[in-house]
Amino acid sequence: MTYKRGINSPRSNLSNAGVGFILAPIDVQERKQYIENCYRTKTVSLSCGVSGGAYRGVHVSTDILQKVTFPNETSRGSSLVWVKDGISNLPIVVGYIEDEDDFTQMKERSYRVTRMNDEKVVDVFIDADTTTLNINLRGDEKDPATLAIKLGSTNADSKFSLNCDNEINITAEKQINLVTTGKLSQRIVNQEGKQQAILEYEVEKGFLYEDEFGNKIEAIKDVIQINGGKNRGVINIKQIESLIKALSADLLVAKSGSNLSQWMASEMPLMEDKKLTH
Repeated sequence: MTYKRGINSPRSNLSNAGVGFILAPIDVQERKQYIENCYRTKTVSLSCGVSGGAYRGVHVSTDILQKVTFPNETSRGSSLVWVKDGISNLPIVVGYIEDEDDFTQMKERSYRVTRMNDEKVVDVFIDADTTTLNINLRGDEKDPATLAIKLGSTNADSKFSLNCDNEINITAEKQINLVTTGKLSQRIVNQEGKQQAILEYEVEKGFLYEDEFGNKIEAIKDVIQINGGKNRGVINIKQIESLIKALSADLLVAKSGSNLSQWMASEMPLMEDKKLTH
């Protein structure tokens, strides 16, 4: 008995190379399932052009597949460049040609990735001549533009660092949120790295501000302390007002100091606000 090894090459009148188009169902739901299957299997149904015939399960690389546009009711989609495999005599997609209206501004030593869907655009541009990386996103009312960077580790010890030797600008037309469950700290250092100022808040420990001039403000629980509180607490205006009223009452009663004595016993101890020291 004789056994054959290798691939049985089908007879084919297919030329060695050409330009073709993806074939896709017209029905919306079937088209959606078809495209999902193409991405999963890395294959497409291909029309190989004039007299080239149509083939199912044509292999295409992920890099090419993620760049092509699938056909719809108004467009036949991207043009695909294929070559015939010399062993199987079947086409394999090796490239694609951008549509005439798919204009991408490029120049030497640059790289650009652009995806568009009606009014929605995602564009990434790299320019080595100007050392520039631009990321531009434009959404619509239904799907607003979103840029998300998420880091995670099994030990919850991930770190994100952003370093610039000159200036960092953050602008939001409506709102900026900084959220943490532990500690928020802002520091200013000089050229030698020595701390000049710190603004910090830590959960269950409180607020701290300290600068190079020796100024220090601390807020711990219900007490606010300025420069160590060596000058004791500030004066409560409410107690000053009561003192004035007591003195005024004594002036109305000649040679009487009973109101002042009563004030000194009840109100004077409250003049110092010990919750705010300086």
